Amino acid sequence: MDKTIFDQYTGEILSTPVGLSDNLTDWLLGLHFKLLLEKNGIFLGAIVPCLLLFLDISGMVLYRKFWLYIFTLQLKAATRVFLVISIKWSILPLLIVKVDRIKASE
Repeated sequence: MDKTIFDQYTGEILSTPVGLSDNLTDWLLGLHFKLLLEKNGIFLGAIVPCLLLFLDISGMVLYRKFWLYIFTLQLKAATRVFLVISIKWSILPLLIVKVDRIKASE
């Protein structure tokens, strides 16, 4: 099987056929999507986000008071408190990425 690039509007062939693993972008796509392990990579890409999601949810259950203080803004706080707040705010985007990765692996 070969890869050919076409003009999407005219249907004109823009490149000669090349192998599917001929390009750096194809290698990066294989690394991103399958971890270069074919079916095992897809399986690993589904299991690891599930484990991380479990860790997130169990951490949120164990530290219930976390949700009471996540939206408080402490302007006069020390640097250590500021770093703790920034870590709290980074949890939500990571949680969204994990759920998205689980859905993509289905």
